[in-house]
Amino acid sequence: KGGIIFANGTEDGFAYALDSNTGEELWKFQMGAAGSAPPIIFFHKDKQYVSFLSTGGMYHNYKNKNSTLYTFTITEK
Repeated sequence: KGGIIFANGTEDGFAYALDSNTGEELWKFQMGAAGSAPPIIFFHKDKQYVSFLSTGGMYHNYKNKNSTLYTFTITEK
């Protein structure tokens, strides 16, 4: 609904926010390892959040391993 796609799971270990109409990169964050699950978007006490799970996954090319859940507030411009 907000026109943003959240993505991760790439070998570079970044979490991304992309404009759903243009594909333009709006934001990125370097995690400790590759994302290993789809981003989670949720509401709590009238605020919206997105979380990214970073474990490095099982793919053999993902050398960095981690065990961190990163959570960010989603704000409107």
